[in-house]
Amino acid sequence: MNDLVKRWWPLCLLIGGGVLLWLLGYGTQDRAAIVFMALLITAAGGYLILAERQKRN
Repeated sequence: MNDLVKRWWPLCLLIGGGVLLWLLGYGTQDRAAIVFMALLITAAGGYLILAERQKRN
């Protein structure tokens, strides 16, 4: 991955999760769902980082 993608893809994942929640009908009052989605996205991002690092080795 180039440097620009490395800096922006985690933010894009979070924005994508927010858009997904919005499309599913969740609003700002649904904090538990928003926090849960953010945790899932963070876990998926961490997994992707670990997988990428293991490929290099």
